[in-house]
Amino acid sequence: MYRSVRNAVLLEQAGERAGPTKLDSALVEHQSWRCGSLFECRFWQPHLVKNTPSKSFVLGEPAASKRISLALISITAALWFTPIVHAQNAGWKLWASGLPPGGPAHLAIAPDHSIYFGLRPGGKPGTQGIIRKASNALSPGGTFVPMPVIPYVTILNDIMAITTTLNSEPVVGIFHPNSPQNLNDPIAFVFDNATNQWITSTVSIPAYLGVFAMATAPNGDIWFGAKWSRVYHSTDQGRSFTAIDESPIVQTVAPCYYPTIWAHAPNDGAIYSINVDRRGWIYAGTEGAGVVYSNDRGTTWKPVDAFACDPQNPMQHNL
Repeated sequence: MYRSVRNAVLLEQAGERAGPTKLDSALVEHQSWRCGSLFECRFWQPHLVKNTPSKSFVLGEPAASKRISLALISITAALWFTPIVHAQNAGWKLWASGLPPGGPAHLAIAPDHSIYFGLRPGGKPGTQGIIRKASNALSPGGTFVPMPVIPYVTILNDIMAITTTLNSEPVVGIFHPNSPQNLNDPIAFVFDNATNQWITSTVSIPAYLGVFAMATAPNGDIWFGAKWSRVYHSTDQGRSFTAIDESPIVQTVAPCYYPTIWAHAPNDGAIYSINVDRRGWIYAGTEGAGVVYSNDRGTTWKPVDAFACDPQNPMQHNL
């Protein structure tokens, strides 16, 4: 079937996993297209797409690899996926038991194939802060078992994000109330497999509300995006996080970028999504400034849009 997406960010290990891509109202070219100053890359030709009016682009790796690493599309697109059926269809089978009702839910699969599950909406007092674990995703079936309650001080909603370390330890993020007296309440936790208990992660600068999204890099670094603002980086398996205020760094590279054209945002705002590709490049989906990225573990940040500013006058938007 075809599924339409708008302003999509597609992270794929291999192009054949998502299947052929068709873009409505786009110019499909059959020769390599370089990305200018943003990335030095060539493209697997069947997926080379350039939408001339909005300067949209598809990014990939050299053609010899026949792989697509990242696609950034700012038009309505139709993507070919394998057929999708509703969960009630006979093609779906119940894999595990032991989960509470509710949603939306967050899932993370660890390197050892354990699955971790947490609910975002929250429950009654005394039922929040619970992660459930199923031991082996490769088995024919499983059972989710509650882990010890995370050692939160206050909690708003419930589990907001989950990822895992390379040692298959779950790392969890939550919100705390946004009142000043709760500013220093913990928002991130990692389960230490050696001691079989949760550790409260330290943060260099408190987040105003808490963790919105988490991701693990191939080298084991843990990243999370906060609300409202900042990216946080851990190099010690989630035990501590250093805050990075990426907005002023972006502005040094692209002086025109703020306030943004569509949202008139003076900075990135909340980091609603975060992901890391195979190279270790970090991509942050922001509340008001589109997608920004770092290719040096958070030292520098740039807008994904290589044409954000006028090349002749970087103080002006390139319209």
